[in-house]
Amino acid sequence: MKKVVLLLILFLSFGFADSALLLKKGWQLIGSTSKIEDMNIFESKNVEQIWQFDANEQKWRGYSPDSEIQKKINDRGYAKILTIESWHGFWIKSKNEWALTFPTDTDKSDENITLKKGWNLISLPINTVVSPHIFDGKTLWKYAKNNQWEFFEKETKENFPTISHITNSDGIWVRSNEDQNISVSTNSAKLHNFSNIDEVKAYIKDMLLTNQRPICGYYPLVRGGGVMMDVAVGAADEAFGAEKNSLPQAADDASGTNVQEQGVDESDIIKHNDTHIFYVSNDEKIYGKMYVNITTFENIANNSLVPIDKITINGFIDSLYLVDDKLVVLSRYGHDNYKPLEPSPLEKTAIDNGADVASMIVDIFNISDYRKVSSFKINGQLNSSRVVDGKLFLITNFYPFIKRTYPRIYIDAPECKAVPVVSQPVYVDEVDSTMPEYDYKKYAKCYDLHQDEDGRFYRYDYDNPKISYENLLPYVQKDSDKERILISPQTFFAPCKKDQDATITTVSKIDIANANLEKTSSVLGYSNTIYASKKALYLVSNRYPVFYNFDRFQERSVVYKFLLDDTLAYTASGFVNGRVLNQFSLSEYEDILRIATTEGNSWQNDTVNSLYTLRQQDDALLIYGVLSGLGKEEETIHSVRFIADRAYMVTFRQTDPFYTIDLSNPANPIKKGELKVFGFSSYLHPIDDSHILGIGRDATSNGQVTGLKMELFDISDLSSPTSVDSYSFGNTYSYSEMLNNHKALAYRDSDKLLGFSYSAGRGDNNLGVFQIVDNKINAYTPIDSPNSSQYHGYERGLIFDFGTETYVAYFANGKITSKLLNDLK
Repeated sequence: MKKVVLLLILFLSFGFADSALLLKKGWQLIGSTSKIEDMNIFESKNVEQIWQFDANEQKWRGYSPDSEIQKKINDRGYAKILTIESWHGFWIKSKNEWALTFPTDTDKSDENITLKKGWNLISLPINTVVSPHIFDGKTLWKYAKNNQWEFFEKETKENFPTISHITNSDGIWVRSNEDQNISVSTNSAKLHNFSNIDEVKAYIKDMLLTNQRPICGYYPLVRGGGVMMDVAVGAADEAFGAEKNSLPQAADDASGTNVQEQGVDESDIIKHNDTHIFYVSNDEKIYGKMYVNITTFENIANNSLVPIDKITINGFIDSLYLVDDKLVVLSRYGHDNYKPLEPSPLEKTAIDNGADVASMIVDIFNISDYRKVSSFKINGQLNSSRVVDGKLFLITNFYPFIKRTYPRIYIDAPECKAVPVVSQPVYVDEVDSTMPEYDYKKYAKCYDLHQDEDGRFYRYDYDNPKISYENLLPYVQKDSDKERILISPQTFFAPCKKDQDATITTVSKIDIANANLEKTSSVLGYSNTIYASKKALYLVSNRYPVFYNFDRFQERSVVYKFLLDDTLAYTASGFVNGRVLNQFSLSEYEDILRIATTEGNSWQNDTVNSLYTLRQQDDALLIYGVLSGLGKEEETIHSVRFIADRAYMVTFRQTDPFYTIDLSNPANPIKKGELKVFGFSSYLHPIDDSHILGIGRDATSNGQVTGLKMELFDISDLSSPTSVDSYSFGNTYSYSEMLNNHKALAYRDSDKLLGFSYSAGRGDNNLGVFQIVDNKINAYTPIDSPNSSQYHGYERGLIFDFGTETYVAYFANGKITSKLLNDLK
């Protein structure tokens, strides 16, 4: 038997489509995602007979468009097939090559499969490609190409090829020990690990090939591209060692990195201890050269504003950590941007074969003598990081890469000369108007055909690729040690869904004090949002809609939970509808995960804003409570803040509804209060038990955005929040990093002083300085940027006391301006 190809020919409406199954002559075991209610679509000119297995009765049913064959089927005691469910597999014997077409209504699609005890002949009811692990604990048989059977049973090896993946055009035999319903979306999201590295590589390779070719009736989004990374690090200047013998005077009450959770540090471009300040700058003259500048609070107070020393980094510095006496520099190096080092042999091979190569660098410096202690080079891009109890948790993304070509299979298709040859879905309205009699169903077999220079038709043989190079796994190198594979098969977890991005997201645990890489855990799949409590790390991805209803715009996000203990173990996963805004959309409190999501888009007038609570049960994060319907029509979530057993949320389209939510009973979240104001808050910052500050944009009554705005909310009465003060500044063109990055805020809780940089809309930057006093937002004179060039970046404010004075320092790409607070009044 030759390959069965499922093709989709789409109407312009996403809700309804016609599907076509290209069938070959002879017996084939196939499946369909659509329920077939009219058996007349199987015409006698194409089909001899069809057989379906009734799992309820463990008996066969038969059908033939030929009345004589149907009579023989009935005379032998077999019932006639009347319908075929979307999750039923069936045998079909074709008389010739032909295209079976039938209507598909995605609104009626069902992602569930019903299994009965014993043998079941099934197929996937939705358009997806999955691993056979979706049926773990059961025996599977698949009738593949070349008349070969493939086998899968988790604990047993047979002398048959192993099933690598299952598409919705495959009919599958499944033996179950019990009656059971299987949700394709739920089961395909569950993670499983591997026993050896060869299994891991085979899985990734099949996933790449599956996700980069026309299969399952559509073209999956190709992300492709292997990406590694690589960086060079310069040593600290020798002269700086003299500073260690005479520590400068310490500062008091200095603002630090604005973090989401206490006890969970986040990296930033400026870090300090009591005496020294480390801050990042870019060399404006030499592209690719950056510095970690070093100064002291004492120097700034004395108006000595040049660095006392610097560490040179040949690459892009992302951010810093300062943990006890260790400085951690997170940087990256991509060969397209920086070339300070010769690539390693592995990287050189990857580059020569077309892969983008990049590495995440973790440099650890001992600040007692300012020398590098150790360096880690990890293939992959930095996603996020956290430090908890002296341990660095580094989240990196690695993009596997294969270089392959596909042989051609030549097709005798003279009828296709009468129609445009397409390698994209055929939209009915796009058919040449000179061909009014064009029958897209009749010419479905012409889909994805190509012509060579001689006019012969061919398709690519996607089942037999020729692979010339592959780079499937990330490596790590400590100092000058030999490179080794970063991941471990036992802690490498893959979902069963294979038609998705093959990004490897790895959590690496590094002991900063000892400079040791202790553990790694990895998930095969991209994670776009990272949240960490003191106990757990959560990876969230909204690129994982197993069943995505375009007509209803039903989005789903998957959440994976890892423990931040000695095991770094993957422990549970769960689904919520919608997408999260950022890390503040999640919070863990008393072992309950709270998560806020938005479904839909404003321009489609179909948004749904919800807050879910999830509780872990075994290896699942199960929905415990739901509060939906937050926000008016067309509004989406613009900011969220969870504080203990309360939540605060802002939605926006024209006005800013500020919601207060009671989470004291996580099984029953309750909206307590609502307040409408103009504009919206992109970030919510707790001031005290009774007040929360919103920082965002002002807007007119019809929702037109104007300048920047701060709003001070009184939340002492959860049922009746009020706005006690607001402050607007700038204009329509004003911008602040605060709108997208909470770490841009310098905040001191002792006196409610805060500062953040913003552009007034004229291309220049300022540091706005404010203070919350007696329910008022007091504004000080802003500090002009010390950076006179056109480049604006790496900007932070720093508030501290030195002697009897309060200082406000403005760091802008390595340059510093310092002012006494009293001089800004």
